[in-house]
Amino acid sequence: MDLTDDQRRALVSALTVVEGGKEMVKKVNVRTGNKLPPSLWGALSILRVLFSPLILHDQDCFGPQDGWEMLLQLVPEKSIVEKLRTEWLKDPGRPSVQKWNDLGTLCPEKQRHVLEDIILQYTYPRLDAEVSKHRNHLLKAPFCVHPKTGRVCVPVDPENIDRFDPRSVPTVGQLLRELDAAGEGADWEKTSLKPYGLLHRRPLRTPPPNSDASTLLFGFLLSALSIFGVFMTSAIIWNRLVARRHAIEAMLAMSPPDSPRIRRPMMWDILIKPDKQPPPSWLEINSRMRFSSEFISDYADGADYTILETSSIEPTTP
Repeated sequence: MDLTDDQRRALVSALTVVEGGKEMVKKVNVRTGNKLPPSLWGALSILRVLFSPLILHDQDCFGPQDGWEMLLQLVPEKSIVEKLRTEWLKDPGRPSVQKWNDLGTLCPEKQRHVLEDIILQYTYPRLDAEVSKHRNHLLKAPFCVHPKTGRVCVPVDPENIDRFDPRSVPTVGQLLRELDAAGEGADWEKTSLKPYGLLHRRPLRTPPPNSDASTLLFGFLLSALSIFGVFMTSAIIWNRLVARRHAIEAMLAMSPPDSPRIRRPMMWDILIKPDKQPPPSWLEINSRMRFSSEFISDYADGADYTILETSSIEPTTP
């Protein structure tokens, strides 16, 4: 409601792709030359998929003669129009799918935009421009009355939307006659508005069958166990890191002050002698994040160890 009528009109104009009344044949005129605006690329890719099942199969829009005559009016190439008209008149029962394929076969590559505009004209959503542009239009809440037709706005069951007939919706005059016929004290349940009123009273969403206390308790316990597992895993990893750090500190404390070291060993390093390959047991110990007493005492005797980072060696699997 914060937008003025002029601002609403500008938005509607920007969003409108199909416009024009019954007297206008070609209702899609949004191209610059033959180029489609980038804002419609995504919509066209979706509508290409929907065009065949909705327009060609379900509605069979080009099956009857008045349907395919309207299609031919959207084709600018007269030679193609005459050829298709002659062929389709010879085969009146030709389905819409085959007629669309015939048009696609004859339409040259440089006129492929014609097919795209036809897809947009038959499938792109329409806006009710007048209702969208003016703020004084009545919002069609359930059981409002349309000022021109007199029909009552009714809720529709989405599961049976294909069987809904807008022409069967009751009018105000019809409801008044039904109330008079039902006698004094009659209400809406005595009229043709009853099925729509019952539908309006139906809950929008039923609770799931398993939403009882036991299900909620199971979910709570599962969440608690997950949190406990994360906590215990973190505690074990931290305990091993601390033990490894203490072992390194013990090595450094037992080492002579003048013992040559390249740098302070880190928890993720392996210490080896320059003239020896590291015994497998040391790699195994390192992979388990432990140190042997023999290794610590050997280091304390002043042996010249070199630091080898674990990223350059494959640890032995315990």
